[in-house]
Amino acid sequence: MSTDNGARLGQGNVIVTLGEEKIELKPTLFAAQVLNRQYGGFQDLLEKIAGFDLDVVTNVIIAGAGAAYNTTKARQRLSEQVFAAGLGGDNTDEVGLAASRYVMSLMRGGRPTPQQEETEAGPEEGNAKRAS
Repeated sequence: MSTDNGARLGQGNVIVTLGEEKIELKPTLFAAQVLNRQYGGFQDLLEKIAGFDLDVVTNVIIAGAGAAYNTTKARQRLSEQVFAAGLGGDNTDEVGLAASRYVMSLMRGGRPTPQQEETEAGPEEGNAKRAS
C-alpha cells in the first residue's frame, strides 16, 4: 500500500522576511498539531491572523521555524522582528500573508495551495501547465 500523498520535501515551505533575515517555515505534523490545539483549529487560527494578532502571527512563525526559536531569548528577538516588520504592508513578503500561506500549507498536509504552486512556477511554467 502506497503512502505517497504527492508531497515533495520542501514543497510547502514558506519564506517570511523580517528585516534583513529570511526565515524558512517548514510545514510539519508537529507544527500542525501544536497550532491546531493551541488555537482550536485552523479556521480560528486563520481568523486570528486575518485580525492582525501579533502574538498569533509570531507563534505561527516560531512553530514553522522549529528548534532555532525554542529559547526565550530567540522568541523575544523574533517577536521584536515581527513587530518591526509589521503584519501587513505594501510588499509581497508581508508577514501576515506569509503566516496565512504557511497555515494553508499545514492544512494541505505540507503541500502548497494551487495558487502558491502557480506563483512558484512562474508565468511561463504556469502557462505551460494550463496548456497541457
